[in-house]
Amino acid sequence: MAPILDVTDLRTVFHAEGKTIPAVDGVSFHIDKGETLCLVGESGSGKSVTSLSVMRLIPPPGEYAGGKILFEGEDLLRKTEKEMCAIRGNRIAMIYQEPMTSLNPLFTVGMQLRETLRKHQRLSAREAQARAVEMLGLVGIPDPGQRIREFPWQMSGGMRQRVMIAMGLCCRPRLLIADEPTTALDVTIQAQILDLMRRLKRELDMTILFITHDLGVVAEMADRVAVMYAGRIVEEAPVRVLFAKPRHPYTRGLMDCIPDPGRPRGQLHVISGVVPAPDRYPTGCRFHPRCPYARPLCAEEAPPMRKLGASSAACHFPLGTEAAS
Repeated sequence: MAPILDVTDLRTVFHAEGKTIPAVDGVSFHIDKGETLCLVGESGSGKSVTSLSVMRLIPPPGEYAGGKILFEGEDLLRKTEKEMCAIRGNRIAMIYQEPMTSLNPLFTVGMQLRETLRKHQRLSAREAQARAVEMLGLVGIPDPGQRIREFPWQMSGGMRQRVMIAMGLCCRPRLLIADEPTTALDVTIQAQILDLMRRLKRELDMTILFITHDLGVVAEMADRVAVMYAGRIVEEAPVRVLFAKPRHPYTRGLMDCIPDPGRPRGQLHVISGVVPAPDRYPTGCRFHPRCPYARPLCAEEAPPMRKLGASSAACHFPLGTEAAS
């Protein structure tokens, strides 16, 4: 069976001050029907630009410089804006990181839900109202008949995020893109939102692209994981395989940064340096200036993605192989 989403060699660039800056540079991944793929990496790795590229929401001075985005066999990069408007919010939906900036504070949540339903599902006002109340109840909002008349600013952060999930799911999309939907929430509400998304995935048979920098969230949500660094995918593996045997030094570095009660008090691992800006990517492997295992070849040649059992990694000397010794 063909993947529901198949991204191949995607390149998204921005033009600024006479430069062409590659924010997403040759990214390839796929998501099978009913699967959750977590796209993980530090801030600045290109995760959100990748998700916005899939939605065709990159504004000028950005542009798509190459590749394919096949959604159910159709290349989204060849669609007109009118065709994309019929897909966004309907067949592909997105939950954004901060609901307070995504929901309009001047309109009730009911008005915003009804607008989506009437545009994509062609429902009458009464049908849209009934579906909106149903969706608020589905995402666990108490007394949805009353809450639907409230404004976003009258709700807590967790409640607003549930509204965003309801808005994303109200048209029963085939693919849901969640861009760090729990980052601004406290840990208790975060756990509730993750439980909610897992339940809705089962009930609605959803496919999810989940973007995060939190490996704890990855462990809870993912079927497979794609690790992104400096505009490229550097490792991809099933979630259990990735945590048991990371192959790329960057993945190992991220895992070592997870606080461990067994470590001596006061010692926290950090990855030296920072993610390079897109207009200052180093030659060769883009991680080599920060990599404790780097060798001269790493600065000279960009490593290709290669298969390593159940994993794939873009590394000249992947961990767990003789080449890494």
